[in-house]
Amino acid sequence: MKRMFKNYTEGVEIEIVDRLVSVHSALASNDVEHKVSANRTSTTTTLDNSQHKDINDLIYSLASKANNDTYGFHIDDIDYCQFNLYDEKDAGHHKWHIDFKGFEETQEIKKRKISVVIQLSEPTEYEGGELQLKYSNYTKQQKSDMLKKGSVITFPSFVEHRVTPVTKGKRLSLIGWATGNAWN
Repeated sequence: MKRMFKNYTEGVEIEIVDRLVSVHSALASNDVEHKVSANRTSTTTTLDNSQHKDINDLIYSLASKANNDTYGFHIDDIDYCQFNLYDEKDAGHHKWHIDFKGFEETQEIKKRKISVVIQLSEPTEYEGGELQLKYSNYTKQQKSDMLKKGSVITFPSFVEHRVTPVTKGKRLSLIGWATGNAWN
């Protein structure tokens, strides 16, 4: 592993991003866990893998690119994908957490290895809502690039991260997790 993150500024074409936003708008939220929580306030919409294979394929291709460029993990599938909407009315946020359940899980269970985030909102549509990775010292330019609509942020799923509270507007992103065999 060369570093703790790999970003692609405007890594997804705007036409595709706009289509993803349309998919989100057409779906009802199936969020049952995160509407009121000490750790997280957001609305999530989990995608059915079979109905949205094209979105899973997009996330997997981005994870594979980042893996080849930076991580070198064994990956072979997508856990699932979800839209996350952080809204100022709830001070939408997600406190420090990891997307990985741990090295102690049974060997039969696929492990989340790479988290992929696609930014679906324009940076002018919200304030706050910054995705922060612990121990990653982004330059000012990298932080600015990460906010651009269509930007892709990837990191190992065991890296602690958070989304700061949205103080104005709404921030929408698409998240997916590449999985692979148990860590050796």
